[in-house]
Amino acid sequence: MSKNNFPNKISIFPLSNAVFFPKTMLPLNIFEERYIQLVKDCMKEEKMFGMVQPKYDAKNTKKPEVYKVGCLGKIISFNETADKRFVITLSGIIRFKIKEELENKKLYRKFNVDYSDFLMDLENKNLNEELKGEEEPKIFEKSDSETNLEAKEPKEPEMFENPDSEDDFEIPAFLRRQKN
Repeated sequence: MSKNNFPNKISIFPLSNAVFFPKTMLPLNIFEERYIQLVKDCMKEEKMFGMVQPKYDAKNTKKPEVYKVGCLGKIISFNETADKRFVITLSGIIRFKIKEELENKKLYRKFNVDYSDFLMDLENKNLNEELKGEEEPKIFEKSDSETNLEAKEPKEPEMFENPDSEDDFEIPAFLRRQKN
């Protein structure tokens, strides 16, 4: 996928304490009328909307200020409950930066966004692939001068001769049985 495949004008769901990044899944229980409307509208189109953290504002709970970076997600699972809630799963695609809020007659908010700073989110690498070929970590130790640090090669851990023997390590005092 390229950034040209993503909408520049997206619906936004500001949700406190929700961590949502590309290549993650976020289960959501949708019960507020404005977000039920948002999900219904998204299901009619590309099934995508953005998640962003609101900034705390006790005076403005209907339209809180939001942080400038969020994540675009696609609805990959949808269920309607008997009491008319939606239980969905959102799959993270790419982060975005908010450019401006758009005028909107809906109950939810829409923003103009830009993906260009986060195109690396679309790369098909996992963490193991990204770490391949990386240099071994260095351990910094104090040298003769207190302010100068020198990089040293990490030492191999020392192995116990018999790892099942209690004689090979010391049990911390607070874990030892007290003798009467």
